[in-house]
Amino acid sequence: MEIFLVITAFIALAVISGIVSHRKKQARITELSAWARSRELQFQADEVHGFDDDHPRFECLQQGNNRYAFNVVSGKRGEHFLIAFDYHYETESTDSDGKSSTSHHYFSALMLQPRHRLKPLVIRREGFFDKLKAGFGFKDINFESAEFSKKFYVTAPDKRWAYEVINTRTMQLILDQIPKYQIEFDHEVICIAAEDELDAFGFEQAYLFASQILDGIPEFARQD
Repeated sequence: MEIFLVITAFIALAVISGIVSHRKKQARITELSAWARSRELQFQADEVHGFDDDHPRFECLQQGNNRYAFNVVSGKRGEHFLIAFDYHYETESTDSDGKSSTSHHYFSALMLQPRHRLKPLVIRREGFFDKLKAGFGFKDINFESAEFSKKFYVTAPDKRWAYEVINTRTMQLILDQIPKYQIEFDHEVICIAAEDELDAFGFEQAYLFASQILDGIPEFARQD
């Protein structure tokens, strides 16, 4: 009898959890689709695969397995083409007993494509392994601001272009950013990746942040 009650309780909890998860998912779709309509953009809730293949330089899109975007908002906004989306990937782990488990990871990101060409560049918070690599000679790009160089890891094939993009104005903009983003450029777009999922207001802030970075690139550093 006790086992039956335990099983019943377990099933009930699973059902409740499923209902809550579904309602949360639908509420997010409603919110983001409304944000897209308010900005005259397109919205697609279904999974979209291939973002990692289209942007192989972006570290944030190359993590784990079973990668896909969803809740994709896209279209022309101002002078830029915008794509905002939620992103999923999986990682596998094994415990001390040899049992494997799958973890699902989610975050949000936004891309802007300007009319001029860009160059590859990565700006992210400096972590333990970055400092460890520095000890073996794998150093990132340092700037006049000791605070910025201490907090952020910056790497780019064209070091001079990195200095032109991360000027005094943009450096302070990045230092002041809330929430903290990982910022990546390839030759065509800038990608702003958050640590977690963003709500509509968060996506709007990410758009403004990315726009300010692009606007801060000097004319002489812009490639036609």
